[in-house]
Amino acid sequence: SRRAQLLAKILAQYHFKVDTKGDLVVAKVLHLPREDQEHRLRVLGRLIGFTRQLDIQLRSDEDIPEFVEAFFEQNTPA
Repeated sequence: SRRAQLLAKILAQYHFKVDTKGDLVVAKVLHLPREDQEHRLRVLGRLIGFTRQLDIQLRSDEDIPEFVEAFFEQNTPA
């Protein structure tokens, strides 16, 4: 469920409407121009790669903000 919390926090920063139940994350974003949709899809791809097997590293709830920050640091446009 920590990974779900991490995903929810990151997705919310990209203006997704996020609902979580346990380890299930449902995120929606509606009525965006094509360019914004494509940007969100790229973000989702990076997020999948970033969170793969992250359960091992998320040892406590206090680790979540650190990994949220790390995601944004890695994915800041140059």
